[in-house]
Amino acid sequence: MADILLSTSSIAFSPRSLFWWSCRDAVSQATLNATPDWIISYWAYPDGDGAIRAAKSVGAKAAVIIGGADVLLLPKSDKRRQPTLKVLNEADLILTVSDGLREQCIRLGADPSRVHTLLQGVDDSSFKPGNKAEVRSILGIPLNVPAYLWVGRMVGVKRVDLLLEAFHHLRGTITDAQLYLAGQGPLKEQLRSQVRAFGLNDNVHFVGPITQADLPKWYQAADATILTSSSEGLPNVLRESLACGTPFVSTNVGSISEIADPASSILVPANDVECLRAAITDILDPVYQSGAAQYQPRSWNQTARELVTLLHSPICKMPPSGSSVSTATEGIAI
Repeated sequence: MADILLSTSSIAFSPRSLFWWSCRDAVSQATLNATPDWIISYWAYPDGDGAIRAAKSVGAKAAVIIGGADVLLLPKSDKRRQPTLKVLNEADLILTVSDGLREQCIRLGADPSRVHTLLQGVDDSSFKPGNKAEVRSILGIPLNVPAYLWVGRMVGVKRVDLLLEAFHHLRGTITDAQLYLAGQGPLKEQLRSQVRAFGLNDNVHFVGPITQADLPKWYQAADATILTSSSEGLPNVLRESLACGTPFVSTNVGSISEIADPASSILVPANDVECLRAAITDILDPVYQSGAAQYQPRSWNQTARELVTLLHSPICKMPPSGSSVSTATEGIAI
């Protein structure tokens, strides 16, 4: 019989240890007619903790997908370190989106035999090269100016302030360059103030959140995607950019070097404004556009096939790490 998988990613979120309380009824309903072999969660904590509790409650095994900050940043928090390490210890299978994150999980004490790299893919039916003139016309981006794209959440670790500073210095060499910031977050108004202080109102555009359906157009319209984070795992933003034929400039943090081909990308040290400014200029060389056009994206179908193969492999045939937890033990009615 084929494995039955249940993902907690579609279940309502509740912070910290309350996550399981928020999803237990959904788990109960989803397993009324069939018991899953695996319950898979994305993110170590609290999602992974909820997945482990859910798996124990129905006698399934728990797999946790590690995305980046959940093992790079959360363990630095006094309140979140121990719960995160507990998840890495108790999950039957840990899936990391890069080799670098696999090594980090092992450094944090995870059993190496239970930690496997599962590279993410992109929707290759949507993220693909397009006609730059056409998409720029649709988006209102002038055709004959350098256009850069940043995509993400406006929080401190993303260092958008560093990007704005580099862009400020860029005006001396590329006066008509345009920067499009796609996303939102708590630092948005602070960044707007920085734009005004630098006199960049005509060059920097806050376009807000972009739907997944519209995002490919923005990559296709840009000359380059820029990422300036001080910490990352392996962000899919950069894969999506390459899949659309657009090169990228990024800080050399996390596992980004694993996909950074010198033919289609430039890596710079974190927090180095001058190196960033130079790279933003250099990435306009047509050689990088040509390199990105040769990129062969990995599809989600490939990722799914590898996951199924892994779940059927001998390493995943072991019994669950813990026996089913009774409602009395958990104090929760299923």
